[in-house]
Amino acid sequence: MRFFLLTACLLSTVSAWAGEGRVELNVTIAKGAPITAPQQWGPVLDDVGFNSTRFSSDVPENPLQITQARTDASPIYQVHGILTGNGSIMLPPGKTFSQRDRGAMQEWVRKLKTQGIEGTSGAKMPFGLTKSQFETARKELRTAVTAKTKGADPAATLKDITRGLGNPIVMDAQAERELAASGAVRDELNGLAVGTALAALIRPAGLILQPRASNGRIEYVVADGRKGGAPWPIGWPSQEGSGKLVPTLLEKEETQDVEVPLADALAEIQNRVGVPFVYDYNGMAMVDVDLGKMTAQLTAGEHYYGRLLTRLLTRAKLKYEVRQDDAGRPFIWISTVR
Repeated sequence: MRFFLLTACLLSTVSAWAGEGRVELNVTIAKGAPITAPQQWGPVLDDVGFNSTRFSSDVPENPLQITQARTDASPIYQVHGILTGNGSIMLPPGKTFSQRDRGAMQEWVRKLKTQGIEGTSGAKMPFGLTKSQFETARKELRTAVTAKTKGADPAATLKDITRGLGNPIVMDAQAERELAASGAVRDELNGLAVGTALAALIRPAGLILQPRASNGRIEYVVADGRKGGAPWPIGWPSQEGSGKLVPTLLEKEETQDVEVPLADALAEIQNRVGVPFVYDYNGMAMVDVDLGKMTAQLTAGEHYYGRLLTRLLTRAKLKYEVRQDDAGRPFIWISTVR
């Protein structure tokens, strides 16, 4: 099995949708605008990506707006702008461009085509999504996984846990091969949110989850982590204490002087604590930590589960953190101390 250390870079993948939205521009000529301005603007507007342009002295009810025709899968955006008295063009929601601002206007058009109307608002959210797109992704990815995963085929598991998503999963052939070669799923992800489970499932294959906008909608890209981008996280940090999120960590266990396999000891603590344990197998492989080959030395006495877990992991150069999945459910993330 191959493991890769994930990095933070940017990856571009082929879109599963059939092209970008179409943008049609209707420009109201304001009083006092230079008479030659429409003719001068024509080549510029073609060059920056507008699919059609129309100048008119007719004043619509709302001369500065964007409307959408057709469906999200094949949108047509009708932009209403104003040719101002100084020869500049104002576009919604109030951005003014001169003919020297080709690069900025081209970026405005690109965002409209790929991110939809909200893409032109200037609001920045993770993964380049608009606020509503990011909220949609969070809502979709918080659905609980209902399938058993431990020991299952990773490719089949990916299909099972993402079957109910309203937006598509995008993988290229290389990512599919990497996932298939990563071996059986090692953690039980049943009950976790889809986003958290999916990010954990593909990580041992060196892959990351990256939502992105396409034609104003969302697609979930499974990308090569070595090539880039901020990944969808395997759980989210919480401001609440570990004991409040997982009260069973504060319960005590009576132990004896005994040496047992570390993996068995951790599995037993997981059963007693009652929340999923998810492991950073990539990081563990980088420092040659193999749970299956390590033992744990228990001492006689009463021990809080949280302290017992810390003691066992510290000896293996590991640590734990209580995180929350995309639906706010707690789980324990076990990673290296590095």
